[in-house]
This record gives sequence, C-alpha cells and structure tokens, in this order.
Amino acid sequence: MYKAITLDFDGKVARIGLNRPQVLNAIDSEMKIELLAAIRSLAEQDSINVAVIYGHGKHFSTGVDLKDSAVNPWEHTPEGWSEHFNYLINAAKAIWDLEIPVITAVKGFCLGAGCDLAMMGDLTYAQEDAKFGEPEVRHGAFAPTLIIPWVMGMKKAKEFLMMGKTIFAAEAEAIGMVNAVWPEAEFDEQLQKSVDCLCKMPKPALKMAKKAINKGYEMMGIWEAIEYNREITSLLALYKSKEEKQERNEFIKKHGLKAFLEQRDKKFE
Repeated sequence: MYKAITLDFDGKVARIGLNRPQVLNAIDSEMKIELLAAIRSLAEQDSINVAVIYGHGKHFSTGVDLKDSAVNPWEHTPEGWSEHFNYLINAAKAIWDLEIPVITAVKGFCLGAGCDLAMMGDLTYAQEDAKFGEPEVRHGAFAPTLIIPWVMGMKKAKEFLMMGKTIFAAEAEAIGMVNAVWPEAEFDEQLQKSVDCLCKMPKPALKMAKKAINKGYEMMGIWEAIEYNREITSLLALYKSKEEKQERNEFIKKHGLKAFLEQRDKKFE
C-alpha cells in the first residue's frame, strides 16, 4: 500500500517508518502524501493505544528532498508552495489531533521538516548520535511548521532558527526538545519501556490528558501562529527569482545535493 513509508501494527502499538533510507529519509512528494494518509488512518483504529514514528536506517529525516523539489513545477508558483506546506502542516495537525499519544523516535539526522515532524510528537526520544537542526534560513527559506518556539522557548528558538543551527541530542534534551536521550545500545529497549508504559494506561485517561494539554496551547494561539507562518513561508519561497532557483537546481543536478549543502554552509563554518 505504501512505498515511501511503512505502517505496522503490533498489539496496541502502531509504527510508522519513514522509508527512504538511501536518501536519509528525505521527504519527497510521495512521502508527504503517504505520511498524512497513514497518520489520519490511525484515528479509525480503536484498538491502538500508542503510535511511534521513526526513520528506517540510521537517520530520522533530513527534511524536504531538495532534489525532488528541483524537478517539481510547484516550486515556482504561490499555489504550489501553499499546497506543499499544507501537506506538512496537515501531517503535524493530524498528529496533534490524534487521540492517542504519538512518540517520535530519533536517530541520526533530524533536520528541517524532519525536525518539525519530530517535535510534533507528544513524546520525543533521541539516540545519543542524533542531531537536530533547522538550516532552511541558510538558503533563504524557513521552517514550514514553526513548532520550535512552542517547545524550547523564545530566546533559544530565535537563535536556533535565525542562525540555522544544528545541535546534538544532549543539548536538545537540556532545552526541552527531547524527553530523554539514550545510548545506541540501550535505545530500542528504553523506547519499548516507554511504549509499554503508555499501553498500560487507561486509554480514556490518556485521551483526556492529551486533549486537555493541547487545548491550553490552542487557546494561546499555536495553530493561528503556524497558519500565519505558512503564509509568510510561502511568500519567502517566492523571494528568489525563477532564474536563481533554476541555477540552484541545475547545480544540484550536476554536482549533487552534498556539494550544494557544503557550498551553502561553508560561509558559516
């Protein structure tokens, strides 16, 4: 049924895996559509108490697949960008609205839209090697969901987002992005303990707890802020001319994404 993700069920647990390990689980057009569909489908699964989102292979996700965007015409229209961001934001909202708790399990790189996705988890656990970052500002873009200020606080969020920083799991835990950090040898076991703990909780109580906590943030305007960011980010995506974008895309096609990222980040070393 799915190609870019996997969806498996084990008793009371649903597991969604980002399944493009050959490109570090970069989010292409297919993945973002399938991810949204899979999350929404869990709302119909009455027997499921917990959902886990993870990345196949050694990494969670490096964010939006720039190679994919380079060959898609939506990159050059306001409507295209708005629809692109809608898929990412709707997936985040689907996690938020899902009545059961969602755990995001992070290994390796967790960047850009991948970082936003991880932060939408009700609980986020990280392996010691995990690296979190929102580097979009370095090539004139911005975080699609803008959940970061709601999980780490204003000052750190501005530093993180405006400088396009990347941080290790230990710092992410210290500033509230992550619930716990475990060594690679212990990660799967410790993650399973958290999953098992939630599965033992009365489901109606979990449902009400998540709903009550989320409601407080909704009253503070979290989704109005995210919707405003969607509009601003869509406009920002059109700031560069079509010719500039074509030049960037041709560079990626000719030299590869790694070379583009090295060129982009060199000035910030």
